[in-house]
Amino acid sequence: MSSSLRRSASTRDADVEGGAVYDDDIDWTKVKRTQKGKAPPLTLLGAGVCAAWLCLTTTRTVGRYEAFVACCVAYGALFSTYLRKWIAKRSGGDSAMRAISQPIADGAAGFLRVQYAAIFRLAAPLALLIGLSYKLRPPPRGAAGAAQAVSRTTLGCVASCCFLVGAGCSALSGYAAMRVASHANVRVADAAKRSAADALVVCFRGGAFSAVLNLTLCIVGVLVLFGVIHMAGVVDDAADVPLLLVGYGFGASFVALFMQLGGGIYTKAADVGADLVGKVEQAIPEDDPRNPAVVADLVGDMVGDCVGSSADVFESVGAEIIGAMILGGRLARDAGADPAPVVFFPLVVHSIDVVASSLGVLAVSKERVVALERREGEYAPMVVLQQGYLVTLAVALAGFGLACFWLLDVEGAPAAWRHFLGCGLCGFGTAFVCMRASRYYTDYAFEPVRRIAESATTGHATTIITGLAVGLESVVAPVLTVGVAVVASYHLGRTSGVGATSGDPAAAARAAGLFGTAVATMGMLASAVYVLAMNNFGPIADNAGGIAEMSRPVHKSNGRGRSCTTRFGQHARHTGRFPRRSRQQAHVRDATDALDAAGNVTKAATKGYSIGSAALACFLLFGAFMDEFSQFAGRPFEVVDVATPEVLVGGLFGVGMVFAFAGMAFAAVGRAAQRVVLI
Repeated sequence: MSSSLRRSASTRDADVEGGAVYDDDIDWTKVKRTQKGKAPPLTLLGAGVCAAWLCLTTTRTVGRYEAFVACCVAYGALFSTYLRKWIAKRSGGDSAMRAISQPIADGAAGFLRVQYAAIFRLAAPLALLIGLSYKLRPPPRGAAGAAQAVSRTTLGCVASCCFLVGAGCSALSGYAAMRVASHANVRVADAAKRSAADALVVCFRGGAFSAVLNLTLCIVGVLVLFGVIHMAGVVDDAADVPLLLVGYGFGASFVALFMQLGGGIYTKAADVGADLVGKVEQAIPEDDPRNPAVVADLVGDMVGDCVGSSADVFESVGAEIIGAMILGGRLARDAGADPAPVVFFPLVVHSIDVVASSLGVLAVSKERVVALERREGEYAPMVVLQQGYLVTLAVALAGFGLACFWLLDVEGAPAAWRHFLGCGLCGFGTAFVCMRASRYYTDYAFEPVRRIAESATTGHATTIITGLAVGLESVVAPVLTVGVAVVASYHLGRTSGVGATSGDPAAAARAAGLFGTAVATMGMLASAVYVLAMNNFGPIADNAGGIAEMSRPVHKSNGRGRSCTTRFGQHARHTGRFPRRSRQQAHVRDATDALDAAGNVTKAATKGYSIGSAALACFLLFGAFMDEFSQFAGRPFEVVDVATPEVLVGGLFGVGMVFAFAGMAFAAVGRAAQRVVLI
């Protein structure tokens, strides 16, 4: 298959069925030379490094750290712009492909319009309710920090504004992801006609754009709000500012709830409906143009897997940044240290992630794909993506170590930065294990998937049983890894020596332990941009396969009748029906099928990564909640006693809500799928 996949632009006319005519008449050799002559993104990286060096040589103030983060996010904005322009310069396909891709883009845009209209109709009254909740609650007694220095009215206004900013940044990130992904899918399908390597690079960079922009907007939102609140003099101490930013994470969670739940119901209902109508009732292949539900299925990939996952990662990273900043401020206060470097440590780490992941994205190149194919003798997209992930991990780990030495070298505790670096290594190891475990249990190259395929030879029941067994087995390694990481990072932070000479060394040691778990969570999320790029790679590849299957070249008249139409939904006039075979040459479908299979693995790996990071962040977020409650209540809150009846009942209610909402979501998918089938 490898020889057929490596086709150059000069053989493009031979890739289509006899006499096919394309609308785009582009000399790809000239385009390739032109692109090589342009300045690569490494020039932008050099400029960013120079700017960062200027920041590092300034005085030790909050502005110094803000400038470093601003330089990194500016680089992220420039790099995402470069990716968008690079994708836009690729061929948009022939008229048949565009006739399929345009309804997908229109459907995704229409879905987002409905979703965002509902979100912002609810966001305004909810923001008002948040402000009133601060105003109506009784004044705290013995409160400290921001709770004492700021009036309840100001706290409510700041929380409401942060909520709206968080929701707006998350929504903007999701819309940009959808726009570029819906334009990249047809370009991937067209690139597959030239070479599978070219299709892989286009597909991955389409997903990387939204990933880079997603985290860039997340960091920018926190940075701007922090700077405005601090410069406005709402609070004087930098350690108290993160307590006022909790509304930002709530706004991001609010949008993520709608996008994950609404987009998930849409995509699964369309997928189930399309399969029932096509495969079960009519016995036609997947993505067959005779099935009107196929376009809805492809739209669902955009809004569910791409936009929904982007909103989910945005919310996870935003909540982790703010929670870690709160714990860092408490640690600095208990240890009597300068709070600015500790508070800005999460922002610096995730800013480095933007740069590290961009290098990993650039490592996935057409030349590397072709070289690997020649060496291994087969086309292996996952191997190339894993190599880029290892590049990202290496650069992120180096940057993480430098950040620990720069920001966590606390006076009086010379070994503290090494301990916190060890906490970060726990997070890096957890991320690697979760990714590898997810790939092992979902990639067709490994034994679990082959075991499921083998069980399919004996019937439906054995397939379901084996699949469920494999799914249950897959959680063991991540759970053990997360448990070890939490315990190890907590004790590494606790024994770091921070605050050992303070007035309350026990409280300082506990705060250092909680911050150690936060550092481990940062380490796990230090490659979030690249992981999200791999996730967004999946729906784009799925869409490209559908477009390649549903489109066909425009044939010249063969003297036996009029030429075939290319508009989706119309029948071929000379036969009166659609042929059952693919509309593209076999090597095109081979390339898109390989990308689709790799995309399924990357989506599963991203879900494992997200769940693992959420489990690791639970300890962090709960610690941040307890710390903030102590600030506003004016009394210590360090223990949750599950033997208290109210606490136990609250836990039971929380667990029950999970099952209740899961059941509602399942029911919604079933009802929507029934409507798809009946329509």
